[in-house]
Amino acid sequence: MEMTDCRGFYRTKSVPAREQDPAPRPEGGEPDSSQPPSRSPNEAKAIHRLVDRNREWNVPSSPLHVNLGRRRFCSGMTMSVLAFIAGSGKAFAGMTGGCEITRFDVTMPYLPRALDGLRAAVISDIHAGPFMSGDEIAEYVDLVNSLNPDMIFLPGDFVTSSVSEIPPVCEALRGLRAKHGIFGCLGNHDFIVDSEMVTRRLNAAGVHILRNRHAVLRIDRACLAIIGVDDVTPSLPFDASFPVAVSGLDPSVPSIVLCHKPYPLEDAALWGVPLMVSGHTHGGQIVLGKVFGTVFAPAAAVTPYIAGLYRLDATRLYVTRGIGTVFLPRFNCPPEITLLTLRCEDRP
Repeated sequence: MEMTDCRGFYRTKSVPAREQDPAPRPEGGEPDSSQPPSRSPNEAKAIHRLVDRNREWNVPSSPLHVNLGRRRFCSGMTMSVLAFIAGSGKAFAGMTGGCEITRFDVTMPYLPRALDGLRAAVISDIHAGPFMSGDEIAEYVDLVNSLNPDMIFLPGDFVTSSVSEIPPVCEALRGLRAKHGIFGCLGNHDFIVDSEMVTRRLNAAGVHILRNRHAVLRIDRACLAIIGVDDVTPSLPFDASFPVAVSGLDPSVPSIVLCHKPYPLEDAALWGVPLMVSGHTHGGQIVLGKVFGTVFAPAAAVTPYIAGLYRLDATRLYVTRGIGTVFLPRFNCPPEITLLTLRCEDRP
């Protein structure tokens, strides 16, 4: 296996960032999710020019509108949720005993047959801190290693709120083992604490943090690109980070994108991303119930992508529940380590 890590890949031109709302939003307010956002004529033309030049890109026939905030339902909900937890159900907080190992086969467009069956373990939202000690992280590391993955993906939120949490999580993750490498991106809590220090210490521990960068793996004469983008925010959207991350990369190389938040699925589909791996939601963290696969949780008011596999046109999204928690224990939402097996479309 050979790995190339460079600033470069994918597009000849980038999709412009979306225009700001015509009227300022009230402080602390949320964008209106009742209607999908309209694109300016110049932006629409730019997208169609890109589609014409790159036949492998896919423009969704009915784009989704994803709300980028997740802070609006805290105050009134907290007391009622605490009362509910006290009365029934099962809570989880930083314990490996309740961890679930989930396995999915994921079909990837343009994946070479030589890479069919490649396995990637996913562990996210560790949140080292009050609810997750270094010893507990080390137990999760042992669980991941027991799966014997070819690659390991860590899509962000290694820490919670303090720089003192960086050394124990890095020391524990130093024990991860994977034949073709360990890759991660940063989440919102990593930026809150110290993104530069988190990046530097994790790189030293053997976790390749891809900050708007990519790595190309060469396995059995086939190539696979792992792309990492920084945590998406209204001021730094996916459309701004992704062109930097893939600058100079051959667009014929199949790729997997690590993006902490699952919100920009629409944008990833416009760019023609085959597979995006995310976390952030904690699977809802507080899950009141499930009906026919639909999760009823406060987080569902923010995004439809709570946990599991999703698809928009040719783009697949996997959202892991992660293993950590913040503020409240998990409720009816056990921690999760995932093993993704990549499959090519034309395999026999």
